[in-house]
Amino acid sequence: MPELPEVERAGKLLRQHLVGKRVCHVSAEDDNLIFVGTGTKEAFCSLLREHSVVSVVRKGKHLALELENGSDQICLHFGMTGAFRVRGIPAICYQTMRSGTKGETDPSSVESDLGEHSIENGKSQSWPPRFTKFEITAEDGTQVAFIDPRRLARVRVVQDRENEPFWNQLGPDAMNELPDEHSFHSLLSAKGSTPIKSLLLDQSCLSGIGNWMADEILFHSRIHPEQRTNLLSYDDTKRIRHSIETIITGAVSIDSGDVDSYPEEWLFHHRWGRKSNAKLADGSAVKFVTVGSRTSAYVPRYQKLRRVGGSVNVPLTSEKMSPHQKPKQRGNLRRSIESSSPEPFDDDETPGSQCR
Repeated sequence: MPELPEVERAGKLLRQHLVGKRVCHVSAEDDNLIFVGTGTKEAFCSLLREHSVVSVVRKGKHLALELENGSDQICLHFGMTGAFRVRGIPAICYQTMRSGTKGETDPSSVESDLGEHSIENGKSQSWPPRFTKFEITAEDGTQVAFIDPRRLARVRVVQDRENEPFWNQLGPDAMNELPDEHSFHSLLSAKGSTPIKSLLLDQSCLSGIGNWMADEILFHSRIHPEQRTNLLSYDDTKRIRHSIETIITGAVSIDSGDVDSYPEEWLFHHRWGRKSNAKLADGSAVKFVTVGSRTSAYVPRYQKLRRVGGSVNVPLTSEKMSPHQKPKQRGNLRRSIESSSPEPFDDDETPGSQCR
């Protein structure tokens, strides 16, 4: 599923290639599953035709396209495989894992969902792409298509998104509205014994974080996905918040969407497919557990499940890492990630008992 970084990247794509341009042609499919409350396809097309998109706003995994008439907004949720394509611009496509993590898509995969409309060197060989739900042509010739192979995306036309439950019931955006340390700790502490992985996926608590991001955040925080939130110390929640910032910043900074450019030490590269022999570069085993009906990847060596409250003394820098653990440098992104790669504690280390 497209998560915050992918939706942010889609918003950036539209700002670069569509915002401010007058729309001269629109076509749309008759798909009542995807188009919700938009009326007929003719009504949807006429809404955009001869107008321009003046801004694109993201909150969590939702995008809102604001039109120049000032009264209508097109709001989108990408579902599992929704995406925007701009003709002639490289794109990353989502492929459902055929024999992997149930219900997930691997952002590193390309081609299969587009069939004969495959991608070569990042550019589609035909237009419009397969599974196009609506297509926009701007007056300067720019062509933009919204595709969705699995038809789980939702497109809505509203007058005020802030009055709509799908928008106003979202929690703070994990990138732009992340609460401060104290407020974040209070937010998590108020959720009782909820597993931390489930809480991170709760869009009414914090919006934008999906399954792979939650796993990555908890891996860098050295927190087990089943850890109950009422047993998290202030230091625990501080590390989680720090990792949210770091992972989002790192993922969003990859403008091309080339997830192979994510740092080598990220769990991301080892979590797809639920392979029984999955291991990190240092040999640590990657295991899988179901939390809140979602498959969660974690590394037992680094992520211990505590049955009582306390705080594990895990530093937030890699200064004390052994040579085989210290990540290789890969530009500014690599250096920015190092601070969220704490030293692992030994298998027989007992967590401390002090809890703020």
